[in-house]
Parts: sequence; structure tokens; C-alpha cells
Amino acid sequence: MASAVLGWNEWCHRRQDSYIPVEQDRGQVQHSVDCTPMRDPSFALNPELRSAQEIPSEAQALVPLAIVRKGVLREFEAFDRSGAGVPVLTREQNIDLSAGLLAVLLLRVEGLVVDPEQLMECLFAVVGDEPGAVNAARELVEQGSYRQHRIIDHELLQQTAQIPELIRNLGAGFLLVAVVPYRDLGSRGIIRVSYLWDFKFVGRKAMTFLKGHRSIQLPMTAASDSQAYHLEVRLPANVRCLGLSIPGSIQVAQAPDGAPRTVIQPDHEIGKSTDSTLHLRASYLIPPYRSEAWLELVGSRRDTFWAAILGGIFIGVVGVLLTFFSGSLSSDQADALGDSTTALTLSVPAVFFGYISTQQDHLLGQPLTLVYRLVLLVYAGILMSMAGASMFVASAPILRTIWAAGAGLGFLILACLLLRLRAGFWHRIIRRIWFGADAPALSAEDRWRLQL
Repeated sequence: MASAVLGWNEWCHRRQDSYIPVEQDRGQVQHSVDCTPMRDPSFALNPELRSAQEIPSEAQALVPLAIVRKGVLREFEAFDRSGAGVPVLTREQNIDLSAGLLAVLLLRVEGLVVDPEQLMECLFAVVGDEPGAVNAARELVEQGSYRQHRIIDHELLQQTAQIPELIRNLGAGFLLVAVVPYRDLGSRGIIRVSYLWDFKFVGRKAMTFLKGHRSIQLPMTAASDSQAYHLEVRLPANVRCLGLSIPGSIQVAQAPDGAPRTVIQPDHEIGKSTDSTLHLRASYLIPPYRSEAWLELVGSRRDTFWAAILGGIFIGVVGVLLTFFSGSLSSDQADALGDSTTALTLSVPAVFFGYISTQQDHLLGQPLTLVYRLVLLVYAGILMSMAGASMFVASAPILRTIWAAGAGLGFLILACLLLRLRAGFWHRIIRRIWFGADAPALSAEDRWRLQL
């Protein structure tokens, strides 16, 4: 098992994370593992069969799939290529297996373990479900101790290749192990796991409303533990992708002196794509410099968007026409505009805008399209005010003032919506004016977001 976990990319050909938004802050993750598990009697589920010369084909075997973040996996299911269900080890079995796996790896290194008696207590704390598991893993790797008691030689541990990283990973996640028929070992197949995941949003909700953008971090499951990694995001119709990025691939190049060297390529990105399904591919020799994909979403320009844009034009044009047309008429003709016909003409589009604002769409995009819904409600209020004024205001000058105010408010809202479409551009301009040449340093994610 230790060899299989440390050598994942030797028998795991491709991994794919597919993210399907379900609610406003939660989505379904489908992690697909295309692999050829090693055919070895040591993987038999029954310990009595691991030393047998011949193992029955109906016997069960263990296949490690990935290290998944600790926590309750809601609506979890695992299935193979044919859609048949695949059982997995329980959490308690995962803890026993992970602690034993780490113990074997540590004891293999001569002189590494200083206190064998306290070793297992420490390892169970690292791989367990206790809140301090991450801190226990960090203390063991960085100081070689557990609760200030020395367990291993941490300087010697740093000289090992993959063990420190594995300890950190098992402190933050658990080893997901599938149980498959032994006859399937040695043959290529696909195992998929699916569960609900809470999205990690970046930034404040107020900025989402003002800018119309929403930044999401999507975890990349075991990106370097396969020969190739794919990321797929299936977006609902009411949002579109403004940018998607995963870390650049790591390639081996030849230095001028002929020695091999690793080169980190630029990030793999998709910019300004309106596709409903997004794909990115990469290959990593070592874990990438960041473990998340960056996704920037913007509200889709559909019914509510175009209704908000056209509604501002309609209210402005109608208000201007009524104001100037009534000013060129005689007093009797101007008073005739304030009748039930004008009120009815203005009330119909008001009801139409109010109806569109109540239409429901996918929960993920609702915060991004909320501003358009509120604008449509304001349009409905403006038109109803103009219609009511034509019925109850007898003075033509006051009526023209109300119509002119409605037209001005409609054009003002329209201008704000058009400026909002270039929120990233204005963000860069304001930052440049505010900080000048002495702008504070930005993270790679912030720089990427400002380029969108």
C-alpha cells in the first residue's frame, strides 16, 4: 500500500475533477480515476489471502484512490465504468490503514524513529478526526515531536523524498480506499466518486454585488498523483466564465550544461469564455505551487440583463418624449395627456418589468444577477409613479417635472449599468490613482483577477 500511494503516477493514468454547481454555495464533485491497479496479493482485503499462492477471483482487494479533505462527505457514492456501485473502507478502517502506512514508512528509515513506543499514538493523532490533526502533522514534520515529546529525528525526515508531504496530506485529509474484485487488479479501469462540496468564495459579498463578479477557489484533487490531470466545470445558464486558471505544468528541460532541469510553465487559463462546460488539462511531476483552481464568474447577459438595459432606454426615451411633447402643446392638449390612456400605457411595461424581476434561475448566479432584478423593480416603480402622476396631478408643469425626473433617473441607472460592465477596468484605474507608483504588492491571484 505504501508503494502504491507513493507511486500513484506510475499506475494512475488520468484524474479528472468535475464540478457541477447545485446551490448558491455548494456543488457536486465527481472525481474520476483512470488507473491500472497493481496485481499483488498484498492488496487482498482478507489478511489470510495475502500470503496465499492463489487468490480466488471473487476475493476483494484494496485500491487507494486519493487523499480527500477530512470532513463529512454528503451524498457520497462510488461507482465503476459500468455504473455499478463500489464499496469503500469506513473512516475507522482508513485511520488504521493510514497510521500503519506511515509507521511502515518511518520505520523503514534506519535511525529515524527515536521513540517507537509513542510513535503510534502520534500517528493516530495525525490521521484521526481530531481538530488538532493538522497541527500534530506540522509539529511532527517540523520539530519531530508530538506534544513536545520527541518522536523522530526531523532533520533526517527532511532528507526523505515524499514522507513529509504525505504526513502533511494525511493530517489535512484521509486516504480514500475502494474495495474491488481481485480479478480487476492488473486491468485498466475507471473508478468515480461523487459527493457534495462547499465552494470557497474569495472576497466580500458587497463587492460581488457592486462588481458583478464572483471568485471561487476549486480544490484540485491529487493533481500530481497521475500522469495527467483534467479539470471540468459545468456552469449553469445564468453565469458565464470570465476566467479559469490552474497552475502551470512542470516540464523537464535541458540546461546549457546538458543537465536536466525542471521548468514551470505559465498557468493554464481560459479567459472570457461563455461555454457552459469548461476544460483545462495539465501534467505535474511534483505537486503544483498552489492546490486550487481559480474561477471568476460573471452574470450571464440574458433576460434580466437585457431587460435592465432596454428598460433604462425605454424609460428615458418615453419620459423625454412626454416632457417635450407636452411642452409644445396648448394647455388643454397638455392636460389631455394626463388621462387614463397615458396611465394604462405606462402601467403595462411596469407590470412587465416587475414580472421579469421575479423569474427564478440557478442559485449560483442569483447574487450576480440580483442588481438587474433590483433595477427592474426600480423601473417598475418609476413607470407606476409616472402613470399615477398622469392620473392624479392636474398641473401640467408639475406633471412635466415628474416625467423629466423619471427620464433622468432611467438614464442615470442605465449609465451605472454600462459602467459596471467594465468593473475590472475601473478597479485598475482607481487602484492606480489611489496608490500611484507605490502600490502594495499583489498576490498572484489578485494580479490574475485584475487582468480579467
